[in-house]
Amino acid sequence: MLKIELFGTKNFKTLTIEENNLTPGYFIYRKLLIDYYILNFEVSTLRHKQNIRSILFKYFTNDVEKISTVFLEVRKSNFIAINIYKNGFKVYDERKKYYKDGSSSLLMN
Repeated sequence: MLKIELFGTKNFKTLTIEENNLTPGYFIYRKLLIDYYILNFEVSTLRHKQNIRSILFKYFTNDVEKISTVFLEVRKSNFIAINIYKNGFKVYDERKKYYKDGSSSLLMN
């Protein structure tokens, strides 16, 4: 699904942090009209305590227009991501048994 998003559309942007030819974190989103959709946000587990998530998220929010709405979907069991998003995002729906393993996703904006 991510590959389709990256190569099937031109209205996406990727933010990365790179060190010594490695990418310990990236943030991918797209803009449709005035809305933004967070597609993927990953940080190496070895780097979780180094504030990379906050840096990437700050760069993203600096790019968002004030009249826009940001949407994202997160696995209901992904407490780390939910913790990041809860400062500014609210759950507006749940997709029960959304993933192949039967787990649910939360829709936030």
